[in-house]
Amino acid sequence: MAFKLTKLDLSSWTAWASWALTFWLASHFEPAMADDIGALGRGLAVMVLPIGFFFGAVVALQRYMRLSLTAAHYGAPGQLVTGGPFSVSRNPIYVAFLVPLVSFAYYSPLAALIGTAFYLVVMTQVVIAREEIDLGQAFPETFPAYRARTPRWLFL
Repeated sequence: MAFKLTKLDLSSWTAWASWALTFWLASHFEPAMADDIGALGRGLAVMVLPIGFFFGAVVALQRYMRLSLTAAHYGAPGQLVTGGPFSVSRNPIYVAFLVPLVSFAYYSPLAALIGTAFYLVVMTQVVIAREEIDLGQAFPETFPAYRARTPRWLFL
């Protein structure tokens, strides 16, 4: 079976497109960024460590949810996960991706702000909206109460 780009998760496309946009903006707003990264400067660690944090968070959260990091398609949800980190945010994986985006503020606060805003808007309006419709249909008795008591992001 051939690999199809259309099978990739829309949340992954959104996250990494946001990261690429933020990287591009930061490199244009702060030209010294390329020199610092090329010279393996301190800023490189500021860029790489948050990505490592994100992947570590994804592995931990998916283990908590009992999903595989390499799953190409998760299918219909089998259970509503509401405990642990999911009691603080309905989307802790998406929250974890804010760390790599915000790390761009080391070079350009404006780029970090624009990229983060883009990510939040697209994830909320396109990805999460569709996921929450699916969860509402799959768990009509429990999802509305979970949604009412648990913020989508940490505070909203």
